[in-house]
Amino acid sequence: TPILTRLLPLEGLDAFDRLLEANPDGSVRGMTWRLTGGSDQTPTWALAGQVTGLSVQPAGAIPGVSGLDLRLSADQAGGQVALSGEAPTLSLPRILRAPLNLTRMEGEVRWRPEPDGRLHIEVPELLIDHAAMRTSTSLGLCLPPGGGSPLLDLQTHFGDADAAKAGPLIPAGILKPRLVEWLDRSIVSGQVPSGAVIF
Repeated sequence: TPILTRLLPLEGLDAFDRLLEANPDGSVRGMTWRLTGGSDQTPTWALAGQVTGLSVQPAGAIPGVSGLDLRLSADQAGGQVALSGEAPTLSLPRILRAPLNLTRMEGEVRWRPEPDGRLHIEVPELLIDHAAMRTSTSLGLCLPPGGGSPLLDLQTHFGDADAAKAGPLIPAGILKPRLVEWLDRSIVSGQVPSGAVIF
């Protein structure tokens, strides 16, 4: 991160400030950057590389993660990040009481800017496994220019849910304390073979 602050004059931008607060760490491998074009050509660029052992601290809306490997490729037409991790952790302090110790996280994030300023973000399949359940999520998000209302298409399927291990998944940060206490007392055991959330 200190290298970024020296090379890029981005201090003061909210997104970059959040990135600095997140204090990302990891090993960068095979990173390449290509810039082509001239005075009579539209510049083009391309970036590719890998990050192993990524860890990020929670910062604002950015969740905390550790134990992830990323493979990145991007250019002016869009890009994608493939992520994978065995036994990673996920921290959502605004929602969950403690970091989640996952058994697997694997998926891909793609993005594509449009000429009219819209940004399309797609997650074809994100697999997240926890001791309490297995999940498979697909997501489509369209962000309009100028901060308009985004369009979201979200589908999450879950299976092998074990209620006895669901305590860490209770979103205590967005529930009233009395409801959280009731859930802690009431959820004792049970199995949910499969289910889905569609938004």
